[in-house]
Amino acid sequence: KQEHDVDIVLVSVGDMKAIKKAYPNYFLDTNQFIKEMQSAFKKYT
Repeated sequence: KQEHDVDIVLVSVGDMKAIKKAYPNYFLDTNQFIKEMQSAFKKYT
């Protein structure tokens, strides 16, 4: 069985900004996290 990192959701809102308010984790900026992880990998590998 294959697992994918995909979430399929169906939402209905009157304003697109409401989606960010309702589901803030889907709109996080992960760039800083990725930079920190890359730095740690370089340090420990």
